[in-house]
Amino acid sequence: MHITVVGTGGRETAFMDFLADKAELDQVPSTTVREVVEHVTTHNSDLVLIGPEALLAAGLVDELTRQGIPAVGPTAYAAQLESSKMFGRWLLASVSAKWHKAEQDKKPGVIYMPRFKVARNFPLAEKIIREWGTSLVIKKDGLHGGKGVDVASTFERTLRAAEEGVRNEPILIEEKLSGPECSLFYLCDGMNTVYFGSACDYKTLHAGKDAPMTGGMGADAPGHIVDDALIAYGSILASAIMAEMRELGSFFKGFLYISFMLVEKDGQVLPYVIEFNVRFGDPE
Repeated sequence: MHITVVGTGGRETAFMDFLADKAELDQVPSTTVREVVEHVTTHNSDLVLIGPEALLAAGLVDELTRQGIPAVGPTAYAAQLESSKMFGRWLLASVSAKWHKAEQDKKPGVIYMPRFKVARNFPLAEKIIREWGTSLVIKKDGLHGGKGVDVASTFERTLRAAEEGVRNEPILIEEKLSGPECSLFYLCDGMNTVYFGSACDYKTLHAGKDAPMTGGMGADAPGHIVDDALIAYGSILASAIMAEMRELGSFFKGFLYISFMLVEKDGQVLPYVIEFNVRFGDPE
């Protein structure tokens, strides 16, 4: 079998190292869909393993599928779980509503997510911020390499972050939560999910309250705060996400990464869903 690994970062190097004695390999930089497809067809690849999220969002899997080349990763539509934070929140809210309506003995559980609103212009964003106060998080809707989130500590900085963010795209305004974060990984074929491991990554540049977000300062895996109960809960949720995607006409295939924050409320530690990624983690 000939496998092409797309991307040349630490994540993709780990793929190459793991697969070195299992298949014939080659590696292509993350450039454009057209250039990657040309490389894959030239090398007669049997399987394409895609690392970077930008190419997934740009439709690389869609184009490879049209040419009959198997790939590990979701279509552009399914990749919206990561490429659009609004899509991810709305889909999760839809799953939550179905769980809430289920008969008591059939309820899978409760989905915990931050309160949020979407703003497409600054006047609306300012109105929400003034109503909600200062303990907020501003998230740009699209892909920003892990740097599209601003956890502002003052009212003025929150307004600045919203004004900057909404210039080019919608933003999510969310309540700020506190607690340790962890991620669970699942390999999905559109119908089934297999738990693939966990990690805890560290996103801010330093420990200060206004520390800027980075693409990731490091990680430990398996995640030291992940227990069997969280893995079981995450597995149920991952299956529900697959089912919701099927209802939307899209079979999610590839890696699904669910990020949780463990928030203490009323003496309980609750797993709040922070975000989805649709590829293997980096640096995790």
